[in-house]
Amino acid sequence: MKKKPELEEYNIDLSKYNNIIIGSPCWFGTYAPPINTFLLDNKLENKNIYLLVCNGGNLRNTWKNYEEILKGNNIVSKLDLVYPIKNGIEEAKKKTNEWIKNNLK
Repeated sequence: MKKKPELEEYNIDLSKYNNIIIGSPCWFGTYAPPINTFLLDNKLENKNIYLLVCNGGNLRNTWKNYEEILKGNNIVSKLDLVYPIKNGIEEAKKKTNEWIKNNLK
């Protein structure tokens, strides 16, 4: 999954932010290819990174791949949401809100 699909045009200056939340589904054991494009096009350095991944119960290399592509940053916290639709959207929202409240200061 080293694909780098083209993204729709966006305009954001990430240098203005110290804290970055990255959310993605887990596809074939890693983050989704559009996240790969975004991270390769926006060389993040010295940022506090918060990772959120929705998955079907097998993250395989997801965290490892994030750690590799995000070298030079501080991965502060990771949230793993397993089958959020199957296990309840409200529960996933609650878990996400608690994660944000407890980790982002």
